[in-house]
Amino acid sequence: MAVSLRRWTAWLCSRLPRAYGLAGFVLCCVLPCRCLEPSPKQSQQDLGSRKVLLLGFDGAGKSAFLWLAEHPTATQLPAERLLATQGAARLTRKVQITAGLLELDLCEVGGSETLRKYWQHYVTKDVRCIAFFVDCTTEDRLEEAIDAVAALPVRKLLLVGTCQASRAGAGAGAEAPQAPAPRLARLADVQQRLKRRGLEVPGCALLRFTRDGVDQLLQELATVAA
Repeated sequence: MAVSLRRWTAWLCSRLPRAYGLAGFVLCCVLPCRCLEPSPKQSQQDLGSRKVLLLGFDGAGKSAFLWLAEHPTATQLPAERLLATQGAARLTRKVQITAGLLELDLCEVGGSETLRKYWQHYVTKDVRCIAFFVDCTTEDRLEEAIDAVAALPVRKLLLVGTCQASRAGAGAGAEAPQAPAPRLARLADVQQRLKRRGLEVPGCALLRFTRDGVDQLLQELATVAA
C-alpha cells in the first residue's frame, strides 16, 4: 500500500507545474521515506549481556588483557607492572558481532594458590563462557594449571595462550621474541591434555598484548558467549 501511495503522489506531483511538482515530490515522497528509514544504530540487534569468566594462574596475563579491554584507546600496556588481582575484578564491554551488539560482563578471578580454591564458587549457571589463560612458556606449571581447571564443575572453555615475554615487552611496544609456531604447538598440546580430561575446548587463541590482539580476543569471546 505504501508503494501505491508513493506512485499516486508522484503522478499527482507530475501534473503540477515544474517547480511546484518537484517541491511537492520532495516534500511528499523523498523526505518521509528518509525519515522512516532506520538509522544504523537502530538496526543493530541488542543481544543483551553475557557473563564471561577469566581464569588462569597468576602471571598468565588475565589482568593485562582486562586492562587493555578497559582502556580501548590504549595501544599497549603501561610501562609500570600491573598488580596481581586480589580477589575478583569486573568489567563490561560492548562488542559488535555479526548477530548484533553484545555486552560482555568480564569477571577475572585471581590465580594465586590461595585464590584458586574459590574458583568453583564463580562457576555459576549464568556464566556463558570461561576463558582459561595459560602462559605457554611455563611448562613446569602447565600440568598444575590443567589439574586446577579440570577439577571445576565445567566441561567447556576457551583456551587462551599467552607469553610472559610478550607481556613484559608490550609496554615498550615490542612484540614477543618467541616465534608464534612453538607457542601454537604448545597451546595445541594443552588443548589435547584438557580434552583427555573430559573437557570440551571448542577453540584456542594466542593473545598478543596489543590493541588488535585484545580486540580479536573480545570478538572471539563474544562469538562463543552469544
